[in-house]
Amino acid sequence: MGPMHQPPEGFKLTAVSYLTLLLLAVLWPLSSFVFLGSQLDMLKEVANPVNEVYYPTMIVQLITMLLVFVALRSEKANLADLGMCGFCRWTILQAVVFVIAANLILSVLQLALFTESPGSFNEITGIIPQTSFARWIWVILCAIVAVSEEMAFRGYILTRVTRLTGGRVWVGVLAATIAFASGHLYQGVGGLVIIAVYGLMFAGLYLYTGSLYPGIIAHFLQDATILLVPGLTK
Repeated sequence: MGPMHQPPEGFKLTAVSYLTLLLLAVLWPLSSFVFLGSQLDMLKEVANPVNEVYYPTMIVQLITMLLVFVALRSEKANLADLGMCGFCRWTILQAVVFVIAANLILSVLQLALFTESPGSFNEITGIIPQTSFARWIWVILCAIVAVSEEMAFRGYILTRVTRLTGGRVWVGVLAATIAFASGHLYQGVGGLVIIAVYGLMFAGLYLYTGSLYPGIIAHFLQDATILLVPGLTK
């Protein structure tokens, strides 16, 4: 078990740090609520997911990564301080085992939620790629999202909120999980619960390994392997 990475000695939160936390941990969740209606409409009416969903999402995720980079620079910290370190021969195996175990657990939870309230899950098959070109763009998107979201939520929000609250890791985990799950409101209440639990699992993986790499690989596998699900793609 590796310790959660801490900023370097003499580290101080800067104005950019607070702005980054405001954007990622407060405004991001709020915007998900504000624009939920338009997101649901888009899922129903999307004609070209590559142009309407994939490219815009890539831009947002790249901006998020840039924001984290700038915040780290202002703190005189680096990506290793965030957890971008510790890659070893077991990292990929950790990610694969995590994805399999997490999906087994979440499938039971999803079945229970669906049985209780089928309407709590929204259909999102409209954004699943159906052409060869779209599938390639999807894989690229999955890689960008995996790196960006693990850096932002588990790497940055979790560690900085923990620091702000005097070392209360559970507060950092809660803040990171809420911010992460809020971006999936369009999946319905049931989907939101599943993603929130998954977010807690990702936080646990980060805290256990002390590295973002297992989470990044697991995140990529989770999103990319949807292409292998029978019936979702042509």
